[in-house]
Amino acid sequence: MLIEAILLGLVIGWLRRGQLRHLAGVKLAGWALVLLALAIKLAIMIDFNLGWSLFAPAAPYLHLISYLPLLAFVFLNRSQWGMILMGLGLLLNLIVIAANGGFMPVNPAFLTPPMQEGLLSGTASPLHTVLTDESLFPLLGDQIPIPYRVDKVISIGDLLLGLGIALFIQYYMISQPAAEK
Repeated sequence: MLIEAILLGLVIGWLRRGQLRHLAGVKLAGWALVLLALAIKLAIMIDFNLGWSLFAPAAPYLHLISYLPLLAFVFLNRSQWGMILMGLGLLLNLIVIAANGGFMPVNPAFLTPPMQEGLLSGTASPLHTVLTDESLFPLLGDQIPIPYRVDKVISIGDLLLGLGIALFIQYYMISQPAAEK
């Protein structure tokens, strides 16, 4: 979903006659926090995909912890266009993940049988679980299918995060940095 949000922001910015070089002039505080969050999630995924199981017992906790630097980054940059939407999306995802033991519940009805089987057996992802009647805050789980991507289901939080990213990119593509005005 993040790639689509970035592309959407770039296309809208381009259609509005924006320029990529304007994005380079945007000052973001604490950008290393985003890298830290990505490193945590990347470590979990590499560990899972290589079958090492070094982080497996801690993966749900690390998943939760990875949201903290992202929320701190949003807070530090809250005056930037689109950041509040990004923060709201992250917060909604954190709420449902925290309420469900560190896992994002996924509605298997929108997945193909092989993906359903992988989700049920735990071989599809270390960060997701099946959405059941016992899942807390099911409305916030991954329940929105993406028509052009088979086996991709997103949450309301993902939508808000993506919308915030797209708004941020297109806005700053058409707004000249202060130094150029």
